[in-house]
Amino acid sequence: MAKLTAAKRRSIPASKFAGPDRSYPVDTPGRARAAAGLAGMHHASGSVKAKIKRLSKRIGEQHGPIDDLPKSHGRHHSQTGQLRVFGGKLA
Repeated sequence: MAKLTAAKRRSIPASKFAGPDRSYPVDTPGRARAAAGLAGMHHASGSVKAKIKRLSKRIGEQHGPIDDLPKSHGRHHSQTGQLRVFGGKLA
């Protein structure tokens, strides 16, 4: 997948983003898979996941990227349920 520069990101229509503030671009199959992985890892809301799935189908990404994600990507903080990252590594 080609690098997404700031200029290229600005040129993508707002309708091709699944998350708030132009997050999770879903304009190519590769970015659809990346958005699905990141949404699962960051525990995105159901509406964001649904929009990723809807946009993925529009661009021809046929497998279920959201449905195939495991429930957890690392160890969770016991009280908040959030992933803890220190120095770029999962703790």
